[in-house]
Amino acid sequence: MNKCFMAIIILLSIGVPACSQISPQLSPTDTVMVTLAPSVEPTKLLDTTNCFYVEASSEMTAAADQVQSALKSDKIDVINTSARGDGRNYVCPNVGTSIFTSSQTTLSITLKVDALDDLNALGQLTGKVLDNLISLPAQTVPHWQDGQIQINFTSGSDSRNLVFLAAFGVAQRAKGLDGATLWQALNNQPCSTQTIQDSDTDLSSQIQAALNKIGVSGISITVVVDSIQCVNPQDGTVESYSAQKTTFNFNLSVSDLKDQEANGNTAAQAVAALAGVAKTDIPGDQPAVVSFDFNDGSTQQLNSIDYNQIMNAYQSGSKGAELYILITSQN
Repeated sequence: MNKCFMAIIILLSIGVPACSQISPQLSPTDTVMVTLAPSVEPTKLLDTTNCFYVEASSEMTAAADQVQSALKSDKIDVINTSARGDGRNYVCPNVGTSIFTSSQTTLSITLKVDALDDLNALGQLTGKVLDNLISLPAQTVPHWQDGQIQINFTSGSDSRNLVFLAAFGVAQRAKGLDGATLWQALNNQPCSTQTIQDSDTDLSSQIQAALNKIGVSGISITVVVDSIQCVNPQDGTVESYSAQKTTFNFNLSVSDLKDQEANGNTAAQAVAALAGVAKTDIPGDQPAVVSFDFNDGSTQQLNSIDYNQIMNAYQSGSKGAELYILITSQN
């Protein structure tokens, strides 16, 4: 039994509610396609009602074996294959074991070729690999078209690598590209756009220091930035990055969630510290957001408000119950 599995069982036994990475399946009728490893059969239908999961990665040996078998049947000289999935590891009390299901699978394939400088031949071989993958039943390698394909061509002691997004390769094949034309397209594919969320530790530290300086306790701050980046699928380098929106997350310890006057004054202290950060230093093209998580130790109340709205209210002298009502009326 692995450590993740043990940790989940402990959480279940003490009744801790599910969090963002350990979550119950809510639908009583959900059935998902899962990958059992190791297994002779790479996939199986299983009811995951009332299961818990953690985000995980796993080698998918059975899937890799079936890919290799299909390629060899097409007279392709395969040295080895591997498949690695990124997805969820389910823990199902009714099954009594952990089960991995992939939502994005990366395939690595090593092929033996006569020459590494014959780009037409390498492109034709790549096309045959794609054709075989496309013809496989979807459950054989779950979600491989959402992942990446890495082909290592070897000749003697030399090698040449080709890495591309599976969906992009399938799209080029659908256009009829083959040989050198396909090779060129796959080696000049556009970067892949990704939405990410990063912690801005510098801004967090500035605001926390401002709170400490005025002697405020019971308030903590975490700043996160939603961004878009474009990643080169061949080497993983970030070709472009654009910050979209910053969210200031304040956690406020309060005595009574019903005490609007006191809670509004606590929120005003948080905004006072935030006001010390120059607006030009806030990342993102979209308006920033300020989130207030009022916590009395047993219950939480989370509210968000536009940065400019809360700042204008504070600078106009709003505090206490007036400020609290403004914050809590937003959602």
